[in-house]
Amino acid sequence: MISKTIIFVIINNYVVIIYTAFLKRTFNGCIQEISGLTTLNYENTCDDELEALVRSYYVVAFIKNFNELFTPLISPLIGMYKK
Repeated sequence: MISKTIIFVIINNYVVIIYTAFLKRTFNGCIQEISGLTTLNYENTCDDELEALVRSYYVVAFIKNFNELFTPLISPLIGMYKK
């Protein structure tokens, strides 16, 4: 049961990153912006898209962790939870 959960979490969270890193160039092409023009490029790697994707994953993880850590500390101060 634990192995199923781990496999599900890995696939659910990281399949987009794996697809962008290894397969997107072949099937869909990479979005490339040159001098303000956005084009599809099938020759280069999708580094810019991958960078934005990983950055967004880190930002979301940071916000979730921040929320999980500080909600119990702040909620008594603002009267969110009543005893």
